[in-house]
Amino acid sequence: MEPINTQTNQTTEQPLHHPTNLTDLQIISVLDPKHGVYLVYDARDNKIFVRKDMLVYNRRVYEQLLAKPVSGIPRIYDLQEESGILTVIEEYISGDTLEELSAQGKIFSVDEVLRIGIDICNILDGIHAFDPPIIHRDVKPSNVIMTPGGNIFLL
Repeated sequence: MEPINTQTNQTTEQPLHHPTNLTDLQIISVLDPKHGVYLVYDARDNKIFVRKDMLVYNRRVYEQLLAKPVSGIPRIYDLQEESGILTVIEEYISGDTLEELSAQGKIFSVDEVLRIGIDICNILDGIHAFDPPIIHRDVKPSNVIMTPGGNIFLL
């Protein structure tokens, strides 16, 4: 886990910029066709990323997250804007959403629910620390991923 500034909840590491050429990224899976979300493979680095093609967006939000990553938010590696479409290349987070876990019959203990809730609050605190603050507006179980190690990420 990355070092975190406890006053801002932002990672203290310098952002890792991964310059990409969209033609070098191979789409390996469509994650959400309605929202233009794809799993992509970069053969140069042998890495998997998430690609989001957005028609409605606030570029400033993604520029802020690119410049100052927040623990618990997938790291942004690249932004490209062309013809009114913003393409974001971000970290792929392996795990299941809380919605998927619930559908699989997962029953969370009180301690797990409290930890997940606190983790989500800490993530929101990190994005609210920007000036102006980033407001998520869509916190729901399908936008919260739990990794196999139990870490929580907000999409």
